[in-house]
Amino acid sequence: MNGNTITAGTEFRGQVKDFGAGPVALTQDWYQGLGTSFSSASAKQFLEDATVLRVREISLSYGLRSPGFKAKTKLNSIDFSLTGRNLFLWTPFTGVDPEVNITGSGVVRGEDWFTNPNTKSFLLSVKITY
Repeated sequence: MNGNTITAGTEFRGQVKDFGAGPVALTQDWYQGLGTSFSSASAKQFLEDATVLRVREISLSYGLRSPGFKAKTKLNSIDFSLTGRNLFLWTPFTGVDPEVNITGSGVVRGEDWFTNPNTKSFLLSVKITY
């Protein structure tokens, strides 16, 4: 098989599918070929530089605890905190995110089709102490 034409009527193990450019024999070779999710080998043409610089998390906090604040508000303290996660990503990688892939930490690392990037999030918290 391996890219050769299969003569009509020849028996083979697999299925025939048409993806729009004509029928294709889906044999074991097709499923285990380079670039498929069933192959544990990555071919050179599918590899690229995934150097990454990421701002994973930044937090900023401020507390009001002075004696004047305590006297005016009758509170011990108020603490404000703002946290941002996955704020910036700099990479030459053409995919969505070089740290995500289809199988998590499985054998086929580096396959990133149908994956979602890490989510960007913000958290604001206020802590009031009486």
